[in-house]
Amino acid sequence: MKPNTYTKLYAHCIFAPKGRESLLTDSISENIHKYIYGIIKEKRCFPIAINGTRDHIHILIGFPPTINISDLIRDIKRSSSLYINQITQSYLKFRLQEGFGAFTVGYKDLDRVYKYVLNQDIIKNKPFQRNIEIF
Repeated sequence: MKPNTYTKLYAHCIFAPKGRESLLTDSISENIHKYIYGIIKEKRCFPIAINGTRDHIHILIGFPPTINISDLIRDIKRSSSLYINQITQSYLKFRLQEGFGAFTVGYKDLDRVYKYVLNQDIIKNKPFQRNIEIF
């Protein structure tokens, strides 16, 4: 990156176990969130929030323009799957779905998305309700 280059790039990323099965128990989630944090830091990115429910994981991340978000998520998913298989030592192999969601987040929306990610367990247990925001 050239000197005097300044960026603020953020993405909200979501991925799930294969079949969207509820495999991310509380004990696995706590460990995997810490592990994902380490992967993100190792890639010289900025983990802002990591959370989820039993059937998916949300990550709010800041990243430099030199990072390809698809490559980053591929590396996170690959490493975290290997780690889950290592800590669970089950005869069944844990796998994540092939795809993922990634959405850019503007600086002004960062706090709102941060709260959304951190409150996943509360949101997941609420009855469905559609909220429409007009910008």
